[in-house]
Amino acid sequence: MIIIGIAGGTASGKTTFAHLLKDRLENASIISVDSYYKTLSQIDNAHSGVKLFKLDFDSPDSIEHPLLLEHLVALRNGQSIECPCYDFSTFLRRSDTLRIDPTDVIIVEGILTFYWKEIRDIFDYKIFIDASDEIRFKRRLVRDVQERGRTEDFVINQWNKSVQPGHARYCAPLKQYADYVISGELPINDMLKYFPLTSLMS
Repeated sequence: MIIIGIAGGTASGKTTFAHLLKDRLENASIISVDSYYKTLSQIDNAHSGVKLFKLDFDSPDSIEHPLLLEHLVALRNGQSIECPCYDFSTFLRRSDTLRIDPTDVIIVEGILTFYWKEIRDIFDYKIFIDASDEIRFKRRLVRDVQERGRTEDFVINQWNKSVQPGHARYCAPLKQYADYVISGELPINDMLKYFPLTSLMS
């Protein structure tokens, strides 16, 4: 089994690249670190009209990383896992789970994928997807409004208060651990040119 870690800022292109890899491989699975967001007590946010947790979603403390580590070790040992399912429209972890069976390649993607050394050491390959702040903000604004039911004001406020500070503090420094740094601003079909895909097919 090969386990690949993909990190990078929000809306940099991590998920796109993960699915590019999966589509080129015969037996691969994707795990999103976002699935491991913790569930905490909710509070009302009158300005945005949605409910928020008392939690900084761009901080490592927001992720239940011991469970992610447990699941990666289980997969490496040939055991299936029940991956949590997180609902971004409600900020809640759903009651159902997603069964993931061991496959030849496991792809793990998320903003903080390389943050914890014990998880970082599991990866056979570490890839950092890089993109400018301007590009990432524009992509996130479109995604969060269209797909996650956010208002523009909410997205802008969250970007300024936690997303960008969290990126600078926690995510950007993770680039130093990457075996490959790939621009998320490239045309989709060009991104794979910068990763030795053939090494996964032998």
